[in-house]
Amino acid sequence: MPDADRRGEHGFDLAGRLAARERRGLRRDLQPVDRVAERSRVADDPKADTPAFDGDDLRVFAANNYLGLTTDERVQDAAARAAREVGTGAGASRLVTGDTGVHRDLERALADAKGAERALAFSSGYAANVGTVAALDPDAVFSDELNHASIVDGCRLADADVAVYDHCDAGALARAMDRAGGAGAGGADESWLVVTDSVFSMDGTVAPLSDLCDVVEEYGAWLMVDEAHATGLYDGGGGIVQREGLEDRVHVQMGAATRSGRPSTASATASKTPATTCGAKRRSSQWSSATGTTRSPSPTPSGSGASSHRRSARRPFPKVRVVSASHRWRPTQTRAWRLASTRSARPARRWDCCEARRRRHRHGDRQDRRDCGADRLAP
Repeated sequence: MPDADRRGEHGFDLAGRLAARERRGLRRDLQPVDRVAERSRVADDPKADTPAFDGDDLRVFAANNYLGLTTDERVQDAAARAAREVGTGAGASRLVTGDTGVHRDLERALADAKGAERALAFSSGYAANVGTVAALDPDAVFSDELNHASIVDGCRLADADVAVYDHCDAGALARAMDRAGGAGAGGADESWLVVTDSVFSMDGTVAPLSDLCDVVEEYGAWLMVDEAHATGLYDGGGGIVQREGLEDRVHVQMGAATRSGRPSTASATASKTPATTCGAKRRSSQWSSATGTTRSPSPTPSGSGASSHRRSARRPFPKVRVVSASHRWRPTQTRAWRLASTRSARPARRWDCCEARRRRHRHGDRQDRRDCGADRLAP
């Protein structure tokens, strides 16, 4: 249509947005790897072309394949068996025909490992957090300032009043609850949800779950713990909640199978406490859009996920001491570190998005959401 006949310009200036991100050092590219293993070749972003894996073979330190189960033959065999017997795709959401015995097997294994009554599998950790928080539909959410973006988005979707407390600070949580009305003053019908990661992967910190449980119980709230970076790393295939013996004090646990090197599935589990009676599981399956309107997790990762979870529960993994990283150093953008002959590790590029994440969580304006999504890069 000729410009003279147009009634305005209401499209999107994508080129201008990309140029602005470039100027601010926020533009990212995707660098594919040739395999998910301890060592891998990394290709430059090929854009629309085929990746060229002609570089050095690098040792990968930044992947989520913590237990190395992506190359375990028994896990691979379980994935192949599920594909042969059930199919390579679920075919529908779980509310239609996408609920199979493979999914139920995975959920039983996860519930046993978590010391929970029931579990509900989602297609990803993002879907699990967004779907669970939104399905619980709390009146108020109290969230750690460095929680994962999926928790932040879940809070927005739930349309709850959100109070952000200082990172890993149970005292700050108590003060936030005091400001919200004090014990019992928020109204008998109000529901309060405290949400935190257990292991904060970008910072190397671990939430003081026992102290958080004390505060939550004082105010009669619920506690939801995102165990995405801890599930499967402790005895019995559990996470920090299991390590600390808090199964009966944490109302909802989220665990992502991908973090221990399993296929792309995640779950929300509800505790066995009488007050909970698995209401979180029932509500998520009934009201969560992430379950009812999204295609069910594929049987292939679900089948291998159950196998790998049982494998991690039995395998005598070596004890590992986790060292917290400085806020000034982040995993490399290429997800691999080049090892020099001196045995020193030098990251090619680093990011530090802590401040962007804090701004996004506390204020939530559009520009801060864009900043946080970019993971601010420091050349």
